[in-house]
Order: sequence, then structure tokens, then C-alpha cells
Amino acid sequence: MYGDSRDQAEKSIERSDSARKAYYESITSKNWGDPHSYELCVDSSIGVEKTADLIASYVKMA
Repeated sequence: MYGDSRDQAEKSIERSDSARKAYYESITSKNWGDPHSYELCVDSSIGVEKTADLIASYVKMA
């Protein structure tokens, strides 16, 4: 998208993720990635349709 090489893109993503983590932890006093901080965690590798169905089912239960 930005014309970066794969290596440049990976470094940019790492930099962004690091900044996002630092910001999250500074304003929430929680650990980035701690599953206890989330209402719902979904392994979306099951596919778009199954992921959407799973989320919709969860919302209906709430």
C-alpha cells in the first residue's frame, strides 16, 4: 500500500504494534494481550461466515 518492501512493512507494523501496546497499557493499567481484558476472543481462522455466526450467537446470548 505504501510502496514499502516486505522488510520495511514488517518493521512498520512492529513499530505500530509497540506504540499501540504502550498506549493501551499507559491508559488502562492492564497488560496488552491479556485475555481477561476482553469480553470475547475469537480465532477468526475458522472463516468469515463461521466467525460472524459465532459473534452473532454470542450477542444473542447476552
